Amino acid sequence: MSGMSDDSGLQSWIMDRILEALDQADLARATANDLDDHILFSATIQLAEDLESFARSLGARLTEIE
Repeated sequence: MSGMSDDSGLQSWIMDRILEALDQADLARATANDLDDHILFSATIQLAEDLESFARSLGARLTEIE
């Protein structure tokens, strides 16, 4: 494999993980809507926001280095 193929495979793997993180953030938000405990609800929403923020910043960084 050439270096370019390796980079492409790695970038594809990273993008798959980013998309997975965004899906998990959506799942966390949907789960939070079913929670009765306000503290748990807030923590779950914060987790979703943090996960989404991380995924988006990683995606932006990945496009910068392409």
